[in-house]
Amino acid sequence: MAAERTDTSALRSAVARFWFVVRRPEGTVLRRSLRIAIAVPIVLAVALAVGARDEAGFAVFATVSALGLADFGGPRQRRLVAFVGLAIVGAVYVAFNRK
Repeated sequence: MAAERTDTSALRSAVARFWFVVRRPEGTVLRRSLRIAIAVPIVLAVALAVGARDEAGFAVFATVSALGLADFGGPRQRRLVAFVGLAIVGAVYVAFNRK
């Protein structure tokens, strides 16, 4: 039982150190890479699930570009609105350019 507590406390301290690094201003690259690592598989799965094999590559590229290269400033709510607006514009663009 004592070994489990030690493992749990070691895990908690590792997670706390990780989040400390992520939240620091120097952790910008880490935050962006985490967003990309979470979003790309979801976007790819959705694109393949709806049968858009040709558009799957475009969707992955657009996700990496939006989350990794775009830099929307301001508070969190304003950045969320900017990302949602970018996603809507991209979805409309893809929908109207489908053959």
